[in-house]
Parts: sequence; structure tokens; C-alpha cells
Amino acid sequence: LFRVLIAQATRVQERGTGAADAPELELAGALRPAISALGDRLVATLAHVAPLAPATVDAGDWAPLAPWLDERERAELRAALLAVRRAD
Repeated sequence: LFRVLIAQATRVQERGTGAADAPELELAGALRPAISALGDRLVATLAHVAPLAPATVDAGDWAPLAPWLDERERAELRAALLAVRRAD
């Protein structure tokens, strides 16, 4: 999941599809800590809900991502989420 997220974030950044009026973020002091905290929240949440039922992540859930991710990328992200399993 995280490999897919990182690859997609890189592609979005390379395309320059961010908001033109967005403030510049300082990588070490602002962005990395925020990403780390988000990753911790994702892991904690997925630990409680994995594995996800396919119906819980239907096409409507992905509509807000359309400005940044194309249909193939959204499908890739969905597949990565559905592949998450709890460690035994």
C-alpha cells in the first residue's frame, strides 16, 4: 500500500497538479512529520478494519481523487487497499 502511495504521490508531483495558490511546504520541518503522522494513522486504522470488503471501497469513494489520479491509478490504489491483511 505504501509503495503504491509513494509512487502515485511522485507522479502527481511530477505532473504539477497541485493547487497553484498552495503555500510552499518545508520538507523536513512540516511535510515529513505530517506524512509520518498520517502513515501512523493509516496503519492504526487498517489494523482494525483489514481486510476490507470490496463493497466498502466502491467507485464513488474515488471521485474526489480524479483531479490527481487517473482511472488506472485509482484502480491500483483500490487494489492495494483491498490487499492489506493483518499480520499474524
